[in-house]
Amino acid sequence: MKKKAAPIQSASPSSKLLSSSYVHLIAIAVIIIGIYGKSASYGLTGFDDFHIIKHNMQFLSSWNNIPTAFTTDAFFKKTDGVFYRPLQTLSYIVDAHFGNNSYSIFHIHNFLLLLAALYSIYFLLLAMGFNKNHVFCAIALVAAHPLLVHSGCWLPARGDIQLLFAGSLSFLFFIKYHRENSYLFLVLHFITFLIAVFAKETAALLPLVFLLFIYASSAGMMFRKHQMILVTGWVLIFLIYAICRFNALSGQNQFAFSFITFLYYSLTIPTIPGALLAPLWLNPMPQFTVLHAALGSIILLALCISCRKKTGQWNRMQLFGLVWYILLTLPPLVFVSPNQDKSYDYLEHRALLPMVGLIIAVLTFVKNSLSFQKYKKGVANTFVGISILFAILAFNRAETYANPMDFNLAILAHNEKNILALDGLGAEYVEHENYEAAYTCFDKALEIKPTLLTSLSNRALLRTMKKDFSGALTDLNKVIQARPMPEYLVNRAVVYRAMGNFTAAHEDIARALLLDSSRANTYIELARLLKSEGDFTRAKLSAEQGIAYSPDNAEAYIELADILNNQQNFSESLTAANRAVEIAPGNIKCWINRGLAKNNLHDPEGAYNDFCKALLINPQAMDVLYLRGMVQLTLHRPDEAKNDLIQAARLGSVAAQNMLIRIGSGNGKN
Repeated sequence: MKKKAAPIQSASPSSKLLSSSYVHLIAIAVIIIGIYGKSASYGLTGFDDFHIIKHNMQFLSSWNNIPTAFTTDAFFKKTDGVFYRPLQTLSYIVDAHFGNNSYSIFHIHNFLLLLAALYSIYFLLLAMGFNKNHVFCAIALVAAHPLLVHSGCWLPARGDIQLLFAGSLSFLFFIKYHRENSYLFLVLHFITFLIAVFAKETAALLPLVFLLFIYASSAGMMFRKHQMILVTGWVLIFLIYAICRFNALSGQNQFAFSFITFLYYSLTIPTIPGALLAPLWLNPMPQFTVLHAALGSIILLALCISCRKKTGQWNRMQLFGLVWYILLTLPPLVFVSPNQDKSYDYLEHRALLPMVGLIIAVLTFVKNSLSFQKYKKGVANTFVGISILFAILAFNRAETYANPMDFNLAILAHNEKNILALDGLGAEYVEHENYEAAYTCFDKALEIKPTLLTSLSNRALLRTMKKDFSGALTDLNKVIQARPMPEYLVNRAVVYRAMGNFTAAHEDIARALLLDSSRANTYIELARLLKSEGDFTRAKLSAEQGIAYSPDNAEAYIELADILNNQQNFSESLTAANRAVEIAPGNIKCWINRGLAKNNLHDPEGAYNDFCKALLINPQAMDVLYLRGMVQLTLHRPDEAKNDLIQAARLGSVAAQNMLIRIGSGNGKN
């Protein structure tokens, strides 16, 4: 008998879901790349990222330093550390190795990892049984939300993004293992949980979250006796992590637990949902606001009340989401920085993993609410409008993370008494040679907190430039008494050198080298000290030692070029100056040194071009105006030379005044 042809089957529900999921994933990617794509051109903010990335770029560029990621804290301290982030450090090593001294790959890594983390949440929520369209709406809103900008653009948030990504995957594989009883998912669960733990210590609470889910799940999941293998695996992972962390961190740290401050910072719990609902007045270093705390309290209270069903039973899944949120918000509140009370109350990247709990609670509420089912079209239109508004706000907010100046000014616009922003802005003004503005920033920071060590140290260097050596030493003595760190000892050596007290300067540099013999800046200052003493041979060796420890340190090459010029080794001086220009074309000293080397090598036209580039950086640099004027005399351009010399003389150059007198053009002061 002839068999009947099998009927053509329509696409299965799973294929439709897969097709729809592709659209969802693409839409989420468009949102993330649209908001954060421009961050590939950003630099650093100066808030922690200088200490972690900029000052350690050479270290991060070497694969040989991978083991060190597991033996130091996040700031590469062997003592006094508190933040253990080996996975974050590993990711920076990858970025630095392939980034070629550019921060672009760091930023691209950050927002692509954020995208991957959102994908992991998407699939986790689907595995929990939520409607795929509801899940997409929730993830899209989070992706577009301005509160996520701090995580997407601030590079030290990397650890929390890794925690979100690995923690969500670990939870997903946990659910898969229970439902399919497959040892493949068990292995994947342990691997991703191990990654989560080494991303951030908050992951230690995840097993409790997993067990609470078993209780809350309506899918009939039970914790069977033979699944004690899970507990055994978690314990082994904790032991591995604890041993590594204990060996990496030792000594006393500058963080302390206080129950009173813990209660105060518990305001973070209602503040985050309030900021999620009304993303207004967001600050890169946020402080608690009445608006966000009040709104958040209302949201949490409403979600708690709605957990109680009409039948008198509790909605376990909604309650589970709220417990997740509160439980994972608490760990960062245990440690309080000594500067936290005058800078920020909480940092938004810490809310990444806790936010998943809020999403679960809200999705459960939506799932059980008839109102959302009844007005689907209106809800959809509202969702689209809010998503677009959030994306615009997030896109604009991302601009504040482009560079340290914009970052600190944005903070001070919200809180003019933020000491970390004042200190950071002062450091930027020093970098741009706006010393008066820098001095004002450091003074304001020290009025608010007289013991702020970085501002004391930076103000001391500015006082040195003003020849206020007594004030400079007073500042640095306070700093060194509080924390005798190498960088502060080197700064005091700078003051002693300026005073002509070379013996005291050598003593401080010797102490700094005993504490850390691998700091390039210590050798650079030693080179300057030896140069001041006229010992150019040893000065050259010291500058070369600085280069050996930090091959991409422009200051080391600047010093080497100047020393070689003094030794009349102009050819090698030009080579060093060329390298300095390659590394830091925005540093005026690079162009000055190269111009001097070219002039000494009888290339006045080349010297003139370099002095012109130096004046583009600082048109009021009187020494450069004098040097360009002298080169223009060599090039037989008397009128242009006189103009440069007159400008230099008006700015206070005695050499320019004397030269004008010699060539018969007055003293240039009129």
